[in-house]
Amino acid sequence: MSYTGVLPDLFREGQGVVAHGRMSGNTFVADEVLAKHDEKYMPPEVARSLKKHQGENRRDTRRCMMLPELGHFALILAMLLAALQAFFGIAGPALGRDRWTAAVTPAVAGQFVMVATSVACLIASFVANDFSVTYIAENSNSALPLF
Repeated sequence: MSYTGVLPDLFREGQGVVAHGRMSGNTFVADEVLAKHDEKYMPPEVARSLKKHQGENRRDTRRCMMLPELGHFALILAMLLAALQAFFGIAGPALGRDRWTAAVTPAVAGQFVMVATSVACLIASFVANDFSVTYIAENSNSALPLF
């Protein structure tokens, strides 16, 4: 197979190309051509497809964009509630303050709610394939089935 005509953008002057092949007279016959491009290059077909589906993906992105932050905030609140629970659970009986001791039970309930919220946000991020979260990027891929 031979190619004649204007070369694609990847083969413009100044670009690096590795070609494996052989010389046939004055013509180089390549069996394999590897072209280097920067990270911003996108084939025109892919760009058209992304532009076509951009509107529907934007809605999904907006819906899931804040879930990791919400889960992180819920974990911070759970940690603060655990600290309050520990303080009031130890200091209340030691100092004989019944109101401090009574504050432990709502702190436990609040901690449970915050940890459950954080886990729910993580699960929703897994389902949405939100690879902006490092844990999901390292332990998941978009080809995995939901279950």
